[in-house]
Amino acid sequence: MIPPVTEVRAIVQDPRCFIREGVSEALRSSGVMVVAAVPTVAALDHALGELDADVVLSPVAGSAITRLTARHRLVRITDGTTIAAMISAAIRGPSGSKPPRSATHAEPLRALLTAREAGVLELVAVGLTAREIAQRLGISARTVDGHKQAVFTKFGVASQAQAVARALDEGLILLLPGDPTAEPIP
Repeated sequence: MIPPVTEVRAIVQDPRCFIREGVSEALRSSGVMVVAAVPTVAALDHALGELDADVVLSPVAGSAITRLTARHRLVRITDGTTIAAMISAAIRGPSGSKPPRSATHAEPLRALLTAREAGVLELVAVGLTAREIAQRLGISARTVDGHKQAVFTKFGVASQAQAVARALDEGLILLLPGDPTAEPIP
């Protein structure tokens, strides 16, 4: 586990609500102070002008962020980035990053979930609603809610954001930029 740090102040930007909330919650649980979590680059630029931050976590290239300066460290949310690697990069910088956790670390947690629960969790992580997930999987929204509740119980959490944060932290799912309607990783 990454040691807690309190002097790092971060802003998280991602258009997907559950990624934004999950990353923010994971950072907070590692001792990083999240001063803002915003959906758009415009809101990020505004926050950078108003708030004191050391680190910006965003899927956007640095050149697109107007108020990003040399004193800010940009940690990109990209394909294959684990939450542990992002936290490490936020705290220590990319050169001090620990390698991502191996897939075997996630196996005990993955073993708790049925294939359907894991699929629903992946779709929740990219920001789809219960109705969108239901349409995608050919099941009812009520069934989707049942799968989400099963995940919450098995993970010992009370919200979608906590479930996504736990899955990201354990390497069970990856942060994927782009179209949330794309197929989940098998």
